[in-house]
Amino acid sequence: MRDFTSTEGIPIMRMTFLYEKQATKLYTHDVFRKFVEETQKIPPMVAEFIEVEGSNTTYRVYKYDVNRPQYKVVFNELEITAARTYCLYEHDGILCAHVLKVFYYNSVMLILKHYIMTRWTKEGNKEMVSDGDGVQIKADYKEFQTARYDDLSRAAFKVVSNRSNSETL
Repeated sequence: MRDFTSTEGIPIMRMTFLYEKQATKLYTHDVFRKFVEETQKIPPMVAEFIEVEGSNTTYRVYKYDVNRPQYKVVFNELEITAARTYCLYEHDGILCAHVLKVFYYNSVMLILKHYIMTRWTKEGNKEMVSDGDGVQIKADYKEFQTARYDDLSRAAFKVVSNRSNSETL
């Protein structure tokens, strides 16, 4: 049931970032919640310009007025990409607040296509579901039913073949 509710409907938004509005339509509820946690970190962050090298601009991103770590984010204005060491994107498939802050600072107001992992979207999630043991299976019931029938038929045929060669029932 949770898989179904995760792919249907639009979650309630807390902020007005266009990233968040776009994410409500794209991501499953669980992934959306993680994304919202990141967008909530954007307002108190500062993106300070460090240097420009070709089309790459380096920023220092940190929480204002807090003794927190500072992160370097490199923004490529030609490819409209941003990179940070150990970014949440590489780990969880969603953009971290540091990269989102740099995008916002550079007027990139939407999640770009190359940062959207299909497996975390509502559409991507409809293609596969997990059974009770956590095994991924196709969500298309008819296709799943046909495959299951084929598997059971083969298993039944093996049992009948083995038993037909045996003298005991």
